[in-house]
Amino acid sequence: VFDEFKEHEITQNPDQSFTIHTYLPESDWTIQHLLSFGHTLEIISPKTLRRQMQTKLIQMIEIYKNPMIT
Repeated sequence: VFDEFKEHEITQNPDQSFTIHTYLPESDWTIQHLLSFGHTLEIISPKTLRRQMQTKLIQMIEIYKNPMIT
């Protein structure tokens, strides 16, 4: 987290997780970058970016719900 964001954007929570307050453009690149944090990331706001992430995750789940095509 500390190598990705500026120190003033990072708040460490009592449970040792982090809250990041930053601006990122709403784009495919942003979603792909945020996916690199895996299951440890939750987008709180804006709601539009959260919905974009939900859509991307649903698309990914659909790929893996089907048996592998050989």
